[in-house]
Amino acid sequence: FHMALEEDFFLQYNVMELKQKVIQKGETLWNILREDDEIPLWLIKKYNKHRDLGQLHPKMIIWLPVVENKNN
Repeated sequence: FHMALEEDFFLQYNVMELKQKVIQKGETLWNILREDDEIPLWLIKKYNKHRDLGQLHPKMIIWLPVVENKNN
């Protein structure tokens, strides 16, 4: 099931680059996901395998994929 979701995503989007995100006080993963509704949680996890995204803290660095819709 998850593999199918990933395949469908990559049929529609390209990951153009990664941008560094420094977590600010009070920021949550939910807030980050809501800022850009094109980035699914599984994709952020894929680029941050070395991080515990359930335990974000200020000054923690994570990587966010910058995606582009192939249809644009």
